[in-house]
Amino acid sequence: MDDGASTDIKVDFFDLSGDAAYSEVRNEFYSNIDGVLLVFDVTSRQSFESLDSWLEELRKYGISTENTTLVLIGNKADKYPREVKEQEVS
Repeated sequence: MDDGASTDIKVDFFDLSGDAAYSEVRNEFYSNIDGVLLVFDVTSRQSFESLDSWLEELRKYGISTENTTLVLIGNKADKYPREVKEQEVS
């Protein structure tokens, strides 16, 4: 029910490099999170296939993928050739 009261929501976005050299730096961003945007490039099969390693990393640093909102985003959908088909993602 909307009682007309406003609610403040704080959102921080961090574009974390996938390079293994930065894995220890990334762990600092994994505390007190309620949601994760997992973004991959639909023109790159490797980008899509690396999503599993991101999920593993979340679990490694104590993020429950069952209790955290995860949003999967395929970007560059306007580019070709597309290596990841819509059916693979749904």
